[in-house]
Amino acid sequence: MEGARAVFLISLIFAVAFTRSMAADALFGAIFPTNRLRELSAMRLALEYVNEKGIVPGVTLEYLLSTAETLNHFEMVLKGCRQAEKGIVAMLGPHGSSQVKATQLVSSSLHIPQISYAATDPYLANQEINEYLLRMSPSDATQGLALVELIEHFGWGQMSIIMSTDAFGTHGIVEFEKLAGMKGWLIRSVQGFTPTKRAEDLDISQQLRAIKSSGARIIILNCVVEYGKVILKQARDHGMVGAGWQWLVTVGISGSILFPGNEDMPDYYEGLLGMYIVDNAGELYDELHHRWVRADPVLYPGVGNGTMVAYAGKAMDAVLLLAYGLRDMLAAGETVDPESLNCSAIPHPEWSKGEAFLRYLKKVDGPGVTGRVNMKSDGSSRDAVYDVVTLERSGWRKVGRWNDSSGLTLPERVTFMGGQHSVIDFISDLSNRTLRVVTHKEQGFVHIKDTDDWGKNLTGKARFSGFCIDLLEWLSEKLGFKYELYEVEDNNFGAYDPELQQWNGMVQDVISRTADIAMATLTITAQREEACDFTMPYVDVGLTFIMGKEKSKTYSLLNFLTPFESNLWFMFVVTAVAVGIFQAVINYLSPYGYRPQEQPGQSERSKRRRRHEDINAKPPYRLSDAVWQAFTMLVQIGPEVFPRSYAGRISAIFFGLGTMVLLATYTANLAAFLTVSRLMSGINSVEDLASQSEVLYGARGSGATESFFLDSKIEPYITMAKLMTEKRDDVMVTSMDEGLQKVREGNYAFISDNVVLDYVATRQPCDIKTVGRLFRNAGYGVLLAKGSPYTGEFSNAIIKARESGFIETLTKKWITSNECDKSQNTGASQDRISINKMLGVFVVIYGGMCVSLVVLVFEWLVASCRDVNGKNSKAPKSITEAISKNLRSQTRRYKSDWDSFCGNQKENDNRIETRMKRRSANNNTLANHNNTHGHRPFSACSYEPDGEEELLHVTVL
Repeated sequence: MEGARAVFLISLIFAVAFTRSMAADALFGAIFPTNRLRELSAMRLALEYVNEKGIVPGVTLEYLLSTAETLNHFEMVLKGCRQAEKGIVAMLGPHGSSQVKATQLVSSSLHIPQISYAATDPYLANQEINEYLLRMSPSDATQGLALVELIEHFGWGQMSIIMSTDAFGTHGIVEFEKLAGMKGWLIRSVQGFTPTKRAEDLDISQQLRAIKSSGARIIILNCVVEYGKVILKQARDHGMVGAGWQWLVTVGISGSILFPGNEDMPDYYEGLLGMYIVDNAGELYDELHHRWVRADPVLYPGVGNGTMVAYAGKAMDAVLLLAYGLRDMLAAGETVDPESLNCSAIPHPEWSKGEAFLRYLKKVDGPGVTGRVNMKSDGSSRDAVYDVVTLERSGWRKVGRWNDSSGLTLPERVTFMGGQHSVIDFISDLSNRTLRVVTHKEQGFVHIKDTDDWGKNLTGKARFSGFCIDLLEWLSEKLGFKYELYEVEDNNFGAYDPELQQWNGMVQDVISRTADIAMATLTITAQREEACDFTMPYVDVGLTFIMGKEKSKTYSLLNFLTPFESNLWFMFVVTAVAVGIFQAVINYLSPYGYRPQEQPGQSERSKRRRRHEDINAKPPYRLSDAVWQAFTMLVQIGPEVFPRSYAGRISAIFFGLGTMVLLATYTANLAAFLTVSRLMSGINSVEDLASQSEVLYGARGSGATESFFLDSKIEPYITMAKLMTEKRDDVMVTSMDEGLQKVREGNYAFISDNVVLDYVATRQPCDIKTVGRLFRNAGYGVLLAKGSPYTGEFSNAIIKARESGFIETLTKKWITSNECDKSQNTGASQDRISINKMLGVFVVIYGGMCVSLVVLVFEWLVASCRDVNGKNSKAPKSITEAISKNLRSQTRRYKSDWDSFCGNQKENDNRIETRMKRRSANNNTLANHNNTHGHRPFSACSYEPDGEEELLHVTVL
């Protein structure tokens, strides 16, 4: 008994705590467009059901309603802020994806969960941006998968698309376009329209004409129902509905009632095919549908007719999701305390309970209307199911179903528009037509002659030949049309005259319908496309120019020196002399350069004789030897004498390395100079052409080339256009033949398309050449009248011609030629090597000389260390003393050598004789000295027995 009482008390306490955990009323915001009253009524009916059933115990759900025009997104944002100030726990709505994107700025910033019942934009799945958004309807990316399977089921591979240019229209079709491309389907035309404030003001006639001319008979329409009805009506006016046509609509149209009330459905709507979000798979469908049917249409606009569309069911599920989440959060013992949040505050406030409430909403799993109310972690609905529906007099009828697990199921036979059971996805009437084709004579592309090689007269199509004619014949075979050819009368390709406000040439013939198409070397330009339609380019081209080849050059005997500039040759010679002098000096100064190298075991007599010979002989490595060595290394001949000192050897190694690089560079550049002739004119690019005044330049008048220069806003084309305008009579020509004649006369460059110029430059008499890189890349296309129904067919055929290699075959047949050496037809040239390009080599050489100086100092230090002897009273006792004595001894030796060099030979001879006598008198003492101090082959100076320092005498030259 006591136990039961305790349980009762605990339950009572928990119930009191539960009911006091929040206020009796929970307020949420509702934002609806003014044209979505049916969905608003569905939300109200679901709210009444939640409160009546007590789904949230002890709490009554209430809503704060705000409405705005469909395209007034800013007003929706402002009203969302006002609702936040009232302390709402969630925001429901608005309808479209663009509207939800706008209001998400409020809900995400303030941490208020937002539940959208209709937004399907795939980009809303980005949780980093839309963290607090929950979406009840499947994404348009999922709908794209369903559409692809449906179209594949009927075997269609070509189609066109019409979409609104808002987020719903453009993003909703992205996944379908991607999958269609992966399957190799051909989307012949994609047309967009900008939504107007009033749907009745929409005019889509131009887009419909473009689709009709594309030949596609399957049209996918992705927009909301208000614009869809206007588009279908205008399509009826253009003869694009009924038998032979099939329109597929997305949930923006199929998810709404097309003709509410007593409005009759026009006959041309029958057979409309679409995807429809399943709206009756939930456990609560029957009960809430019953409420829907019995509701008063005056109090609940849009209800009472027995049809509860999918978006209305999704609005009900949104209310149920809110109720279930609130119930679960309170049941867990957490409090839900609404807060007044001000959007204008900086920093903006955040609802403290928003994150927790969002977490509970994502965990909801409960019964719903359209299906199970169950959310994924990314905020989307877990179930994605579509019905395939067709429109009949009685409304939408289900003929199949698609879901993301089992795919498409289509058990019933579908009746298409016009009562047909099959539709061909593409229809063309070219096979029944004879086209009148205008052309223009051009080298390699269109040849026109009145007699053949045997003098027989030619008539009709037999007069024409060339690249374009072969391509036209191929297109005729593939597309099934016949054709008649004629040459344009005014000899112009087509240019617009602003004074006459009229086109000329082939463009005018096509505009005036004198010709059905123009097949020639007609460049695709934006200005021409405003007046006519172009196919895909069949040849890619760019502008370049041709010039006459220079006359034969007279070569001199010194042409082998041309690879290097004169200052570089001079630097070679100077460096060789400098290295020779440096090595002579470094070996002269080095203690290892001139001292005799005594061998161990030599007798004292041999050593004295070696010293005597060394005193009277010339040094083994003289200045002349060093300079000679430097020049022999330049021509890769081994020297007769090598430097003995380490410092001299290092200098020689660095000089040899630099010489190797220089000789390799010279050899390579000499070969290039012997292969390619350098231009005498010095014009190698269009920039060079524009920067000089000796050579004139021009192009064909009344064509795309002239228009390019006149319309250009960048240099050097502005400067070139100015010259061509000022000297128009002298530089502009009327035909290719006239341009070639002026080039051959000299001092003239002709600018035209590279493929045409390549043709004339690679054929006899081989006296002209193309120069410079390509500029103004464009292409040749087939010209048709504006809005021609055959543009797409010709483009597709041209793409196949390029992919199959037929265009390449025609290029080899008509354009490519080996009559002239290819290297002679280009403006290629070789630059002489300047000293700036070889500075690194000289840095290596002179850097090696610096390293040699460091090694010389090290040699002196080593030699001085060897002279230090503490046992001999006459020898230096420290390194400092040894260096000092060596410097004094070497100074006297250098002075003696200098005097000898300057002509004081007699005084020098006396010094030698005196020194020899002194050495002879002290031989015994010297031998004892050597025995005492050991062998010193690397000493910088030697010591006499009487303590007098020996002064070495050497002859420099």
